[in-house]
Amino acid sequence: MPASDDKWDWKFTEPAKRAYEKLQSHEQERIVSKLDEIVTDQ
Repeated sequence: MPASDDKWDWKFTEPAKRAYEKLQSHEQERIVSKLDEIVTDQ
């Protein structure tokens, strides 16, 4: 993230991405929603 950018973002590591892809869609949606909520609140 550039120093001039005040926005936070999240990104899966490769092991987390593989685990995420094995989840059901409603589980994936919940995870993404929570991660988005966390970075939006920062």
